[in-house]
Amino acid sequence: MRAISLLLLGLPGLVHAGPEVNGYIETYLKYWVHGGSGGWTWNENRLQIQLEGNPSEALHYYAELRLRGFGFPRASSVGELGEKEGAFPWGVEIRELYADIYGLLHPDLDLRVGRQVVAWGTADRLNPTSNISPYDLEDFLDLGERLGVDALRARFSAEPWSVEVDFVPMFTPSVFPPPEWSGAFLGSLKLPQGLRNLKDILELPSKKLSESSEAAFKVSTILGGWDLSLSYFQGRDLLPILTYLEVVPVDTLGNVDVEVRSCFPKVRVVGGDFSGSLFKLG
Repeated sequence: MRAISLLLLGLPGLVHAGPEVNGYIETYLKYWVHGGSGGWTWNENRLQIQLEGNPSEALHYYAELRLRGFGFPRASSVGELGEKEGAFPWGVEIRELYADIYGLLHPDLDLRVGRQVVAWGTADRLNPTSNISPYDLEDFLDLGERLGVDALRARFSAEPWSVEVDFVPMFTPSVFPPPEWSGAFLGSLKLPQGLRNLKDILELPSKKLSESSEAAFKVSTILGGWDLSLSYFQGRDLLPILTYLEVVPVDTLGNVDVEVRSCFPKVRVVGGDFSGSLFKLG
């Protein structure tokens, strides 16, 4: 209680601002039917909460938290049943948690700091110019989902122009579907005959700022009723690529061990977007 009291005393503006609270409860089940076989591939019970407030005209904050039970029992021995997560996996996820500071140093300069989803581009789902927030492919049928990243965003607006600069100090990889869900489409992956062991190694960027940080900027304007933007991104690819493959014979019968290495390569991306109405069609 002492730590909580100190936190509340340190943030009097947030305590008296009366944040707006929203949220929802969702149960999500998926069952895969394929020929004469099938099985459960998704089991999720979710409580999502959004907190938002404006303690002053110059400050806004937003938080999106997700409490969920997700997955299937993982216990593989009687002893593991002594841990609740072995029978009922659950967790807390911070989707977004940031503060906006308006008019800092200049009336037209706004800052956003904290965990945030940075979505660029004008398409409904897939945007090739949106390279800052990684993919959330946990449910790959829900295209367009992104993960939040810890970032600093500065935006300067002088109508009809705006300039945005983003800095991400730590790299966050994309999330892939769980084995139960991807296996429903790909089937159970078995080692082919002759392949004894398969070692899959993913190399993440080191924790040095020069290796893990990313930066981007975007210039936007409105011209003749069209929204136009030009952007540049320097960081890591959103998806890993194969960088190394080694096949090692282990006997005279043709059996081998295979080692595969993947990484998120450095990339530089220049992009442009436009949207508007064409012949009043939208």
